[in-house]
Amino acid sequence: MIMLVFGGLEIRILALEVTIKDKAMMIQINYILEVLLLLATCVTAYSSVYFFRYTIVNILNSLASAWIELPTSKNNILKTLQYQVSVTFFLLGLALIAEIAINFSRAGGLWKMFNITMSFIYPQMIQFIVLAFYCVLVQLLVALLKNLNEALETFRRKKSCYRNFETRLSMLDLSVMESVFVKAFEIKRGINETFQATILLTSVQCFHAIVSEAHIIYHGVIVARTLNTHESINFSVWIGYQLIKVYFLAYTGNILKESTVKIGQSLHNIPIDSHDMRSLLEIQHFTSLMACQYTDISVYGYFLLDASFMFKIIASATMYLIILVQFDKYY
Repeated sequence: MIMLVFGGLEIRILALEVTIKDKAMMIQINYILEVLLLLATCVTAYSSVYFFRYTIVNILNSLASAWIELPTSKNNILKTLQYQVSVTFFLLGLALIAEIAINFSRAGGLWKMFNITMSFIYPQMIQFIVLAFYCVLVQLLVALLKNLNEALETFRRKKSCYRNFETRLSMLDLSVMESVFVKAFEIKRGINETFQATILLTSVQCFHAIVSEAHIIYHGVIVARTLNTHESINFSVWIGYQLIKVYFLAYTGNILKESTVKIGQSLHNIPIDSHDMRSLLEIQHFTSLMACQYTDISVYGYFLLDASFMFKIIASATMYLIILVQFDKYY
């Protein structure tokens, strides 16, 4: 409610400043659109988490139960996970400090600084927190897949022998691993359904911010030459924040995809002569199951989150920026 009140107040102030004869009309319109996209993203994130709250609880419970089903990992997967989560929230704190420091070093009065904080910085920090929550859930899922891959590597080195009772547990091991993979797929689908609306609006907001802020820098520094050093740094940092959000979206989708590929490679690397026919049939069934499951994170089927996502955003933003530069004389 606080965010919506200050966002509406900022939109009203910007709307009153817009005049048809004003050369900065497009800049003010872009600011209004930026505030609207930030507010829409935050409201969508709140609504998604509220409507899918039971799904999130099921995701956490499924992660815990699936982890217990697998053997204890010898590698420090949980320590690495803890480090990654700590770094994520440490970067979140640094981003907040940097935004506040840059904002309160501007000229324009205390009310202007406070209004910018509540209408731009506050919604973006909510957006960052939602993305951090999404990234942590994906990192938990990736840790589960890493543990599963490690169990498969242990199974691959195991020799099947009917005379040895301990090595005849291969069928049981594979059935447990297959069950864990099915749970991991259900977890991925729950994360996908919960956050895809937020990811879609975040992607649109990041794309718009990159194009509009880059054009403002070009127009203010090269054409009109009215942009001072503080404003140039502020706009550049804002572009950097959008790139960070796009990077995290691409990174989470890519590590999830890589973890799934490694599991498939571990299955295909199991030697044929080391196991009995029933184990090989179970391996084939496991491989067919992986081939039929859609393990990528998609946004309503429009695009996938992988390593190429960041390149696509930057390439598209660059193309639109070139188009705006060609028509810049009009403004």
